[in-house]
Amino acid sequence: MKIKEILREFRAEIFKTAYKGWSEQIMSCTAVLVENKPISKDTNNLAPISAHALRAEFGSTSHIYHYVNKTLECLWKEVKGEPGIKAEVDNWASTIGTFYGYKPDISLFLDHTYLDIVAKIAVYLKFEKSPNRDEILDVISGKYFRAKGIANFLEEDFSLWLLSPGIEDKSFALFCSIIEALANYDFSKIDEDIFREIYEEIVERKERHKAGEYYTPEWLVQLILNDVFALRKGGIPKILDPACGSGTFLYRYIRHLIEKRASLKEIIKNVAGIDVNPIAATITKANYLMAISDLIEDSEEITLPIYTKDCLKSPDLFNYGKIDKYDIIIGNPPWIVMRSMKNKEYQNFLKKEVLNYRLLENKDVHLFTQMELATLFFCKCADLYLKRGGIIAFVMPRSVLAGTIHHINFRKFKKPPIKLIKIIDLEDVNPLFNMPSCVLIGLKDGTTEYPVLSERYAGELHGRNLKFSEAKARLSTEVCKYIPPINSR
Repeated sequence: MKIKEILREFRAEIFKTAYKGWSEQIMSCTAVLVENKPISKDTNNLAPISAHALRAEFGSTSHIYHYVNKTLECLWKEVKGEPGIKAEVDNWASTIGTFYGYKPDISLFLDHTYLDIVAKIAVYLKFEKSPNRDEILDVISGKYFRAKGIANFLEEDFSLWLLSPGIEDKSFALFCSIIEALANYDFSKIDEDIFREIYEEIVERKERHKAGEYYTPEWLVQLILNDVFALRKGGIPKILDPACGSGTFLYRYIRHLIEKRASLKEIIKNVAGIDVNPIAATITKANYLMAISDLIEDSEEITLPIYTKDCLKSPDLFNYGKIDKYDIIIGNPPWIVMRSMKNKEYQNFLKKEVLNYRLLENKDVHLFTQMELATLFFCKCADLYLKRGGIIAFVMPRSVLAGTIHHINFRKFKKPPIKLIKIIDLEDVNPLFNMPSCVLIGLKDGTTEYPVLSERYAGELHGRNLKFSEAKARLSTEVCKYIPPINSR
């Protein structure tokens, strides 16, 4: 066993032992008070933080997650009847239910609460070299971030219910325990989306599948950005990820801009994201703040351009009455077939949009249930948010390129007119997603002519979330031409 693994297990056992007595106090109705003093933090012996480390120590199989989750269950039972809290949870359930198609269980809300707390404290530790217990409640309430001029980090707040007067003391002890555990890591040197793995693990796979959420590994994000940068040279392109998930694409692009010495105002003006899932928007904002932390000054107020909206239904999310246009739209839209959308009202809306974008003819509407939502996402986002001549680069299920009758019209790229200029074929890369995938790169207001350049990647990776240099060394490439299959019609 490697030394790092031994140390990780040792720390877990220490936490488990220490937690036993602490959790008994929390679970009782006796308030637990923790003396206000600096967090114990040996700055000379901190472990490096990474997406893997955060998942290993705080993910769904960790002792920390297990005991914090049990504590949250206990605290929830004490306040669930309070009218204000009940209204907030009902609103959350309605939002989640729209894209999951059913009323979510309270356990999912508690998972979102847990992720929310971890994200807030992680950003706080990124900002503060000497964290202090007496700031914890301000961190959770958002007062700390507002004081630093960050206006909208906590618009969708999952943990405010823990500040209810009846449980605030117990919650404070819970926050102290989490921050003590996180303070063992060095947040000063981060160069990746550290939240992507813990998000992917805690938001259960079956739940993400129902919403078509599949998160993009670091190496693939960099590969796509490299191709986009090669097409768009000069200046700072305005970029939007309309299904931003945990914010990996945006984080990597912001770091690129910082390397090019872009200012904070330039970044805020040119890097935006949208996600329909409130916790995804919160995690993306946390990643955004991690990326720009060195540029933030307390006196300068900023509003993060991350929006909790359904971009297929709310095109006015930026300036009401005016839709912003972007030079580049990039990301990984939802992968889900229409028949899996359980919300019938929303399914009917999608059907109208499919016909509007001529992805199906009226006579073929019976094929609607077999279509990939990602095809509508591609067309409508390019139509609403992409400038003329702008670039779209989306990770897509590879089935849209296969001999599927229901995707014939999509491959014509007629509305809006898109010139497909490149395909990155990832069918033979493992591990990646749980189905074959590809990347489609195109230019708005052009005409697609086949054959189209296709780069086929193949190889076995020793992990999913590798750095670009690591994946590149293990993958082979083949340049070829793609022509749509001849269909039976």
